[in-house]
Amino acid sequence: MTSPNYSDPSQATTYAAPEQAQSDQKPHMQPQVQVQYVLPPNMQQGGPVLFGQQSGGQIFVQPIGYVDPSSAQICDWLPWSITNIFVGWCLLGLLPLIFSLICRSRKTSNDASGARTMSTLALIFNILVTLAGLAAWIVLIIVLVTINKATSNVTCYPYC
Repeated sequence: MTSPNYSDPSQATTYAAPEQAQSDQKPHMQPQVQVQYVLPPNMQQGGPVLFGQQSGGQIFVQPIGYVDPSSAQICDWLPWSITNIFVGWCLLGLLPLIFSLICRSRKTSNDASGARTMSTLALIFNILVTLAGLAAWIVLIIVLVTINKATSNVTCYPYC
């Protein structure tokens, strides 16, 4: 048996089962046609494959989940965006999360330029939301401490 050649779609490797090896099997299990592995013309070299439809003795090999290495290196900032939902008070944190999810979907569809654009937007909005969220948390803590001091002075005034 020869292995299929995945690098050149014009050369399909044919496999025919030897007659002697299948003489002891049942007649309905013997192959009636030669199996030929054929790659579609748009198949990119090196991607994972899935054996798909069988038609007339040919098995068409379909690529699944092939991710271009250049788009796989693009950072989508998703963990930071999820953290910013809590830091940015949910409303501000949704914007970088949306850009991160769009970036991730464009990476899987091998749109490298669109993924880079969404990655840059997610990075910028993550920085802005983190700074604004931290400032808002600091202001909230200062306000709560100030209110606590103001109310504690009023309640214990005669006794202090």
